[in-house]
Amino acid sequence: SMSLEGANLSGTDLTGSNLTGSNLTGANLSGAVATSVNLTSADLSDANLSGAVATSANLTSADLTDANLSDANFSNATLVSATINRTNLTGADLTSLAAASTTFTNITAVGATLAYANLAGATITDGIFTDGNLLVTHFDNAVISGADFTGAMMANATFTAASITNTILTEAELTGAVFNGTTFT
Repeated sequence: SMSLEGANLSGTDLTGSNLTGSNLTGANLSGAVATSVNLTSADLSDANLSGAVATSANLTSADLTDANLSDANFSNATLVSATINRTNLTGADLTSLAAASTTFTNITAVGATLAYANLAGATITDGIFTDGNLLVTHFDNAVISGADFTGAMMANATFTAASITNTILTEAELTGAVFNGTTFT
């Protein structure tokens, strides 16, 4: 695996690159084009990916602790089993994100788009999703605690058999949402 720790890769074109297992700790990838990049098991902790375009990127088991993905486009990306801890997803486009069974802790996703995302079985602790677009987002079997969905668009989202604790849904648009077997505490 390659070490690109602290590297300045801002604005670079990494389309289709294989960076499996790479160390990108603290790297600057702001504005980079990383369509279909393979970042499986990569360490992106403290990395700056703001404004990056990483559609269809594979970040399976990647570490995004303290990473900045604000205003980035990660639509159709895979974050299954990734570490999403204190990650900044403000304004990010995560449409159709594949993140089943992924753990999100202390994230900020204000105004982010997670429409059609698969978060089934995910664990979401202390996430801020205010004013987000979560149309038809799948939270089935998810464990959600301490999340804030104030003003979020969540029409037709599914929460079948989910567990929702200490979560704010003030002024969230939940028309057509499915809560079959959901536990609220």
